[in-house]
Amino acid sequence: MVVLDISMPRLGGIEAAGRIHRVAPKSQIVFLSQHNSETIAQTALAAGALAYVTKSAASNDLIRAVKAVSEGKKFVSKLTRWDANDR
Repeated sequence: MVVLDISMPRLGGIEAAGRIHRVAPKSQIVFLSQHNSETIAQTALAAGALAYVTKSAASNDLIRAVKAVSEGKKFVSKLTRWDANDR
């Protein structure tokens, strides 16, 4: 299981997820991100992640997400529908 951030220096989390999946297709990726955005979460899941956890909900959601992924399930923190990037 790999926990990635969306915003990382040098290599973004989405690109890292794609690379990880190419070399280790059975890897289970969990994103932990400051971004509370459905658009970004959907992009992360499309890149192969099984979970997307917001940092603001991490104290409640991170362990739940790890358990869900280890059971073969997906998990996404509750997200806002409005995305500042969608203006």
